[in-house]
Amino acid sequence: MREQHRANSKVLGQALRAIGAHASAQRAFTLYPNVEAAAGRLIQFLTERFPGRSEALVHECLRSAFQALAEARAAKGGGEALAFLTALVADAHEVVKKRVGADNGHGLTFWVPFEEPFSEFLARLGERPDTVELVVLDEPAAGAINERMAAAMLAVRIMPAADADRVCESYLARRSQAAA
Repeated sequence: MREQHRANSKVLGQALRAIGAHASAQRAFTLYPNVEAAAGRLIQFLTERFPGRSEALVHECLRSAFQALAEARAAKGGGEALAFLTALVADAHEVVKKRVGADNGHGLTFWVPFEEPFSEFLARLGERPDTVELVVLDEPAAGAINERMAAAMLAVRIMPAADADRVCESYLARRSQAAA
């Protein structure tokens, strides 16, 4: 258990350094341990290999989350952890906007979003998941879902139930306000 936590912390630290947020993360993670746990589980679920719009999707999600945290702090209205967690899953719909897969030696195999962690998908395809050659098609993944559902599904995958429930309510409220 401890070894897994160390490995997850190392991967999270690498991702934070990659986006230049390591220093700000230390303070946030000290104040809000649930934020650190969710960020670590996001990376464990999607890995840094899953492509986003311009960089790894987890990097984009972490950037958005730290920006939301900074904005919530500046507003001084509280809710910093909720702002972080909500922004962390706000781009979850990106996992269904494209088909991501790899050649398993018998043809292409595509990841089905949210059916299993992307990390497990990669592990099934090769002894070294970090070397699996990815194929990205610019078409919706099978069973594509809308933004709200994708955010809710990712929240449930990476957060404890109480946090996921608050995030889903916050995300839906924010989307309703934006539509009004």
